Amino acid sequence: MTGQLLTQLETGALTARGLRIYLEAGRHEPIIATANARLCRILAGHPALKFSEVEGGHDALCWRGGIIAGLAWLWQSGPG
Repeated sequence: MTGQLLTQLETGALTARGLRIYLEAGRHEPIIATANARLCRILAGHPALKFSEVEGGHDALCWRGGIIAGLAWLWQSGPG
């Protein structure tokens, strides 16, 4: 799986410095789950990265709790 953002992060053309990143993917979303796993590997060690994998797919019942949790985490002060 390739993508411009992932490639730029891998090559150092972009950095995540200063960003707080919350990712959530369903195990039954193969493309999204694969891209998020790769992004987590690229950003390993980033001080403000949180990744959550949920049992589900791409539907409101699976992601509605995650969007609330993600926003709450992003609005906290501090690096993560």
